Amino acid sequence: IMRIDTDSDNGVSTSDAQADVTIEGITFENGNNSSGNGGGLYVKTREANITLTNNTFSGNQAQNGGGAFAYSGSGNVTLTNNTFSGNEAQRYGGGVYAYSGSGNINLTNNTFSGNQAQYGGGALAYSDSGKINLTNNTFSNNTAQYDGGGVYVNLYADQATADIYNNIFWRNTANADGDDLYVDNDSNENDTASEVNLYNNSFSGYTDFARGESEYLYITLVQPGKYIHKGNIYGNPLFVNPDAGNFRLQAGSPCIDKGNNEAPGLPQTDKDGNPRIVGNAVDIGAYEFQGGG
Repeated sequence: IMRIDTDSDNGVSTSDAQADVTIEGITFENGNNSSGNGGGLYVKTREANITLTNNTFSGNQAQNGGGAFAYSGSGNVTLTNNTFSGNEAQRYGGGVYAYSGSGNINLTNNTFSGNQAQYGGGALAYSDSGKINLTNNTFSNNTAQYDGGGVYVNLYADQATADIYNNIFWRNTANADGDDLYVDNDSNENDTASEVNLYNNSFSGYTDFARGESEYLYITLVQPGKYIHKGNIYGNPLFVNPDAGNFRLQAGSPCIDKGNNEAPGLPQTDKDGNPRIVGNAVDIGAYEFQGGG
């Protein structure tokens, strides 16, 4: 287990509390276990940015953040091109628990499969007053004991925002609400919704996008001007071989050319490093179909 804590009051490290942390190209797998936070990786900083790129988290366990726990008080937490599979959290965030108080949380081109937790089987993203950006991720076969089988998004204050673009949610399950996606946008308890923008995502089955309350999608508070949805679809995305962890798209997938080119933080390349837009529009999910069979 890797532990990095730049909070100088903690005693783990007395280094610069504003030092950015970047973890790239490391595999955390096979039975890393924490009784606290972060089964494979624990990163905490007071003000700095945290960046996780091209890492693999597989078969790890923890109380929160089975694969990884990334916490920044006011910096950005950015996860790009990572693989989270078969991780387990006893409470929050089976694959990852990502927190930022006032900075941005950016999840792009990641795959989450076979992870489990009480809340947020694949991932849990929590923001006090910043922005949560979920762009071109794939969530498949993740499980929550309660809410948010694929991902649980928690927006604490009404100035917080969630931009959810071009993600695939497929065959995730939750015993309570939101098999694919659960958004808690009224946790401030003042009956004022935080803003949720839901564009060009693919869900497992029939979803009532207007109400924001159905088996696969659950948004706790829908208010005019605070919830906007467009271009979302549902159905089988036609992965190449999901049982073997291959979430690339087959020819004929309904996700091809169905994404939104204006997605926040849309990268130039997909999870394989291939061009991100092939055709008229970006594909939905972590991989861009490159043509051929």
